[in-house]
Amino acid sequence: MPYRMDKVNEELHKILSDIILTELNEKDASAYLYTVTSVKCSRDLQNATVFVSVLGDKEKSSHGFLILCRHLKKIQSLFSERIHLKYTPRLYLKLDETAAYAERIGRLIDQVCRHEHEEK
Repeated sequence: MPYRMDKVNEELHKILSDIILTELNEKDASAYLYTVTSVKCSRDLQNATVFVSVLGDKEKSSHGFLILCRHLKKIQSLFSERIHLKYTPRLYLKLDETAAYAERIGRLIDQVCRHEHEEK
C-alpha cells in the first residue's frame, strides 16, 4: 500500500477512535468498550471501512456493535467536521472478531497442553 494511504488510514483511525471513545456519550453506547482496530480507506477516498471490536462475549459484542451502528450517522457527522480531505469518506462499520478468535485459540491450546500434561 502506498505511503500516502498508510498515512490517511492512520489519521482516520485516530479521528474515529477519538470520536467513538470520547464524543459518543449516548447512554446505550457508553455501556460498551469499543476499540477501533483498523481503518481501510478506498484508493479514491470515497469509502472507509472501520473495523471495531467490542469487549465482551459474542452476544454482548454483537449487541454493542448494533448500538454503534445505530449511531453511525452521528459518527459520520462528527467525522466530517474533523477530516481535512477533498472528499469525506463514507464510513462503513465492520465488527472485528479477531480478539475473540485469538482468545478461543488460546483456550484450545491450553486444553491440549493440559491434556498432554495429564497423560504423562
